[in-house]
Amino acid sequence: MLKRMIKRIGAVGTLLMLLYIGYLLYRENIDLTIVPWQVILLLVVLQAMVMSTFALQLKYNLAFFSGRQIILSQVYGVFAKSNIAKYIPGNIFQYVSRGVFAKQIGIDAKKSTVSTVFEIGMLAGTALLIAFVFSFGLVLQYLGHWLFILVGAGVLVALVLIRLYGMGLLGLGLRMLPIMLLMHVANGLMFLYILHYTSGLDMDFAHVSAYVFAWLVGFITPGSPGGVGVKEATLIVLISVEGIVLASVMYRVVTILADVLCFVLSLLIDKRGSRPWKNQRTTKNTQKKQVSERS
Repeated sequence: MLKRMIKRIGAVGTLLMLLYIGYLLYRENIDLTIVPWQVILLLVVLQAMVMSTFALQLKYNLAFFSGRQIILSQVYGVFAKSNIAKYIPGNIFQYVSRGVFAKQIGIDAKKSTVSTVFEIGMLAGTALLIAFVFSFGLVLQYLGHWLFILVGAGVLVALVLIRLYGMGLLGLGLRMLPIMLLMHVANGLMFLYILHYTSGLDMDFAHVSAYVFAWLVGFITPGSPGGVGVKEATLIVLISVEGIVLASVMYRVVTILADVLCFVLSLLIDKRGSRPWKNQRTTKNTQKKQVSERS
């Protein structure tokens, strides 16, 4: 009964999220023909691929904190369905909905919450690391003393988690690190690719760093749906070139469409996993394996 109720709540929440995303796209009211549609389509697919790799780190994360084996296809559904909740005002809804979807695959709410805290710390930490290494002056200028507060808080949380979960947490962090660095850098490069179309600006890693920093500002801003508005405003200040506004809005459209694509893929994966013939074949294979082991 409870499982069915959770599933229905998740379905209703998902529908509301999709409707809100549709409203966001309608509100932008921009002409996508400025950049060739082939380029937009390619970037949407690439963005979806980059975001899909994020499900892999979630698999590592949930497996560590839950102490059980996690199937990647199940985790992909948890990731993709909860990911669109970030467009509801207040980024917290993304992680609240993740707890609901994680519950559907048998992950305890407490363990899912700890996993989420660690993920948020890794996301913010890797973004800050990229911005810190390649644009230290920029980070210091805009964060000031908050930089040291954030770093100190991150170290404190890390020490507490290591105390609770042991040194295995460092191994988990090392497995998640390259995935998150890839996501940040790839997102920055795709944004600059659009900016090159709208302004003719040459691609520079300092600009990638500026994009990552702007993403971080949007990410940590309370009440900002998916960083909408905050990230774009920060980018306009950091990269003051003609075409930056258009590029920011167009890349926002690309990321929204990519999130919806990931969501559709998760539905297809769920549908495939629920096929009776597939379940029967899996059962038969399991029975054959058990018979062979006995003999």
